[in-house]
Amino acid sequence: MGDSKKFVPKQAEQPQQKKLSYEELTQVANELHQQTQMYAQRMQQMQNQMQELARGERIQVLGFAFKVLEHSDKFHEAFVNQMIELVQEALQPVETKPEPAAEPAKQE
Repeated sequence: MGDSKKFVPKQAEQPQQKKLSYEELTQVANELHQQTQMYAQRMQQMQNQMQELARGERIQVLGFAFKVLEHSDKFHEAFVNQMIELVQEALQPVETKPEPAAEPAKQE
């Protein structure tokens, strides 16, 4: 057991990174900006789809609530009361936050 050679891995040769010119940096920035806009639009589309699905689900739940109320004699009173509250909440007008008034421009 004379030769105890250690295995030393060769360091990966890293290629020299080329510095980008101003024009190349501008091009990369524009491409990234376009990608960001594309992703933002896609995210907005997906949020709209989720809201539409949620609306459909709420309508379906309300339909079931009205059926429970139609046949309230077949359900426990506490459950019927929950359905009444659910329907009442759904029929309340949506409160909108008033937009803050624009501050008048300062006159000099």
